[in-house]
Amino acid sequence: MKPPKPHRHGNHRWSGFTLMEVLVTLAVIAMVIGFAAPTLQNLAPGMKLKGTARNLYSTLQNMRQTAIKENRTVYVKFDQAGFFYLDPDQDGYTAGDRQFPFEAGVRYGSGNAPQSWSGAAIQQATGISFDNRGLPTVTPVTPGSDTAVFLDYVDAAGNNLGTCYAVNVATSGSIQLHKWNGNQWD
Repeated sequence: MKPPKPHRHGNHRWSGFTLMEVLVTLAVIAMVIGFAAPTLQNLAPGMKLKGTARNLYSTLQNMRQTAIKENRTVYVKFDQAGFFYLDPDQDGYTAGDRQFPFEAGVRYGSGNAPQSWSGAAIQQATGISFDNRGLPTVTPVTPGSDTAVFLDYVDAAGNNLGTCYAVNVATSGSIQLHKWNGNQWD
């Protein structure tokens, strides 16, 4: 297909878009954004929850590697609302401890999950440590339950999404990320 010939007016060439073409294009773009905005707004809480869970997952992997590399025990605590932190001196949260804040609306919680991915009771972890070989200790330990860090999302009105993520550390040191989709664990 041949490109259209430019308009000529005397010795001048005219090419480009007319004002009407530009206005119609902008109107179509505005309508698409208007239709997409509510959908994107509904996705934001789930993205915040997923992002926080992935941040926790990768931080735990990094802390495990740090423990091995530096030949020392590394402590991560989950007993403060809105963030988790490294506790090198095991004295609870103090001003010098490095903290990792949650996205707005994300908190410790298991959504509406009635049990863990293995069918056991849910137990919220308050701390995980990795020794110099990368082997974990998760606290508290409750027989018959899966202890993990459970995260869910609650909006400003107190409504829970029903979805949650669990980050657990196996006795071998491997770290897993599980998602409760409202009906089952993925």
